[in-house]
Amino acid sequence: MLYKYPVGSRWAWFLLFAVVVAVCRDIITFPRDPNTLEFTTFAGHEWVYNQYRIIGMAQALVEGMPGRWLESYSHGWGYPLFHYTGPLPYSLGAGLHLFGLDSHAALNMSWLLAFLLSGFTMFWAMRRIFGDWGALLASTIYLFAPYHLVDMYVRTNLVETMAFVFPPLILYGLWKIRENPVRGIVVGAIGVTLLPLTHLLSSYLIGLGLMVFCICYLLIIPLREKLPFLLHASAMASVGLGLSAFFWMPAAADLSVVKGMKAITAGSYDYNFHFVYPSQLFSSFWGYGASGKGIEKDFMSLSLGISSVIFAMLSLALALFILAKKWRQMGVQVLADGTDNMHRIRFLIAVFAAGLFSAYMATYLSSPAWKIIPMVEATQFPWRFLFPASFFVAVLAAGLPALFGNVAGERRWLQVPVAILASLCVAYFHWSFAKAGSYHKMELEDLTRAKMLEDGVWTTNQHEFLPSKSLVPWASERAKRQIFFYEQDMSRSNRVLGSKWKSGLIRLKLMPGKAGTLVVQQHWHPGWRASIDGHTVETEPLTGHPFAPIALEVPENAVFIELRYGFTAAGKLGLLMSIVVLLAGAVYLIARCRFFELRRVWVGFVLLLATILFYWGTSVPKTTSLKQRLASIGKHVRAEAYAEIKQDKTSWDAKGNLIFKGSGLMVYFDTLVDDNQLQLSTDSNDYHLLVFLNGKEILGTKVLPPRHVPGISNHGLNVDEDVYKRGYDRLAILPISGDGYFSLAHIFTSNDAELKNQQIVERAKVGKQLQISHSELPKHVRAGKSWEAEGNIKFSSSGVEVQLDSPVRTPYIQVSLDHNDYHQILFYLGDELKGRLGVVPRSSLRGGGMRNYRFAVPALASAEGFDRIKIVPTLGDGYYSLGHLKLN
Repeated sequence: MLYKYPVGSRWAWFLLFAVVVAVCRDIITFPRDPNTLEFTTFAGHEWVYNQYRIIGMAQALVEGMPGRWLESYSHGWGYPLFHYTGPLPYSLGAGLHLFGLDSHAALNMSWLLAFLLSGFTMFWAMRRIFGDWGALLASTIYLFAPYHLVDMYVRTNLVETMAFVFPPLILYGLWKIRENPVRGIVVGAIGVTLLPLTHLLSSYLIGLGLMVFCICYLLIIPLREKLPFLLHASAMASVGLGLSAFFWMPAAADLSVVKGMKAITAGSYDYNFHFVYPSQLFSSFWGYGASGKGIEKDFMSLSLGISSVIFAMLSLALALFILAKKWRQMGVQVLADGTDNMHRIRFLIAVFAAGLFSAYMATYLSSPAWKIIPMVEATQFPWRFLFPASFFVAVLAAGLPALFGNVAGERRWLQVPVAILASLCVAYFHWSFAKAGSYHKMELEDLTRAKMLEDGVWTTNQHEFLPSKSLVPWASERAKRQIFFYEQDMSRSNRVLGSKWKSGLIRLKLMPGKAGTLVVQQHWHPGWRASIDGHTVETEPLTGHPFAPIALEVPENAVFIELRYGFTAAGKLGLLMSIVVLLAGAVYLIARCRFFELRRVWVGFVLLLATILFYWGTSVPKTTSLKQRLASIGKHVRAEAYAEIKQDKTSWDAKGNLIFKGSGLMVYFDTLVDDNQLQLSTDSNDYHLLVFLNGKEILGTKVLPPRHVPGISNHGLNVDEDVYKRGYDRLAILPISGDGYFSLAHIFTSNDAELKNQQIVERAKVGKQLQISHSELPKHVRAGKSWEAEGNIKFSSSGVEVQLDSPVRTPYIQVSLDHNDYHQILFYLGDELKGRLGVVPRSSLRGGGMRNYRFAVPALASAEGFDRIKIVPTLGDGYYSLGHLKLN
């Protein structure tokens, strides 16, 4: 009979603590800079990226955003890092940093917590199955596993190291569901929930291993237990995946809109280059380099640890020996034996199958399987399967002390020295691995936003989360938090009054005007949602631009715009699923009177619910519509009370002036006004929107721009004809942008009076567009000819308009343009835009000068015809020219 030691053994806990201290000694005693006494950290493959990610997440959290979009990455064009990369480890590091720790100290503390928690969860789970001493051996092998130490000290991959914390919870849940299904599902679901939030690829790897475990375990347990195990295991997986769906569902569904799989499996990241040779699984080699193509190119350990494997195999041999002994005693009836002892043996056999599968998948022998299993190539490196293999080796070895005690009979106490000696053996052979190769420190100026913009920060390989069709921004084209407004003819307008930027949040104020296209210097992603004056609109990438910035169509007279990095349809479904599963689980536990289980997880329940609500609340763009702004006006006055004219430059808060808040002011007139002129004086340094109303009907709007004079400024306005002819009885004065101090000095109308300081507010345009006839263009320009050669039409950033003699219907055009600029080509019939297309420059490797392009005309323009073509540059060196334009 298997002997189970009391779970409260203080010696086992003490020895576990000693193991954690031994394996983390280089974290606990990490050096400081001798001059400044500042913290350093061990410098492995990804140590710089860990610093950037902690800083980026901390910046986002300070700004009240979850960090799914990091605005300072990609030379300031932004990057959806934590849309796809597990946020949990870096949220922990960012929290420690915001708590007051230096970013290096926060990273070191994150490493320490990762190892401490992984040792604790392994010990906690295994002691309930194999007793304290089996748990001690399993924890020692788990913590000293070569791949575990490679992840930490060599690769310095925080997400993969943190992922070691959760598999023990899942496996314990699968064990516990036989005895207590509710508790097993709750504990296992916690592990299933937190693993994807830590590292999706590790979830996939351990998931494959656990699938093999479940299949094998299902085959060898008694028939009466098969269906309950299948149902409960499925429930555990469903609850865990449902709770974490708010993260993994959009990450998986939105992978196609970024470079994604093509980037992470290309070049040196092709999995065919990184298989493990079987001999490497038992090698004692240790190094701090990287893996390469072929055994002689691997400069880091790809071992399971020969001592660990030996103890695991001894445990398996003892299990098979006991099973054979029982078979001789019971015969075929042993298959139906439902005792705990027999379940432990079945459990270990299933663990061995899962470990063997994981080790097999790491080696080149599994090459055929890699072509069959879906999405497995996303793991990039087959040696990543050493993570689940190391886990299952540790669990298999956990049975050794108890199984040895069973075989020893009355000397079962020998399992204690067996566990201690085996743990010491593993620690001895792996002792030299548990140390850093080198230490380093990043200076504070290297972690600033300015430095990140200069150097460019992405992920560690092929910029896999950039828009699928974009180029990688170069340092000379850093984003400058700029917003451009293009009218329909692609001429730029000075419409943007102000903007506020955060990581995943951009708020804009525009001066009302005609409809057009707003372009924001952040990479587009379908997660970007926009709201314009209370109405939600879709965003899209700007065609013909190398970095795919955000573009959105803005309606006429738009004022307030907010863009938030939110969720696509898949993400919204994932958020809803997580909330439903979380609340349904709580209701179930309460209804079944499982208050004890609920009390044990209520902290995690509240934290997860708060996280999901935080994600939801920060993902929805919100602006106020004009009608809502009008309804929220807090101050109402009659015009006759302020009919006395005030002089320019008097104080904004002079006696008699009406001071109002940012919500605005509503002015009532005694009669219906049909006057074409209006005079009023307001605080000179603010933008105001005037809204003319007849009752609740909005007749029109007009903008009062600021004037660069002190105090009050007088404005004389010509009211639009369609407004004064219909008549208005109310005027709303809404501040658009300003210093927060708003006032009205006087307001009155007059049909015949000569108004002072009369001004008609018009929108300024940038540059002057060149207009030429099609006949003025050269008949043909040879490719490679100088951009400023005689005959070429040189134009400014405002573009050039080519007027045709008559409307043309043609499926194709050929155009010659300067080779290194981006352009938009617009097709007009009269004043109506019939279509547009983007022009991406040709590579300079083929030479400079002019390049000939052949394009398909947009379908509508080709069908209905066009008589004007406008060519407008969107990005370039400021030197633009047009050669020939042929209509085919």
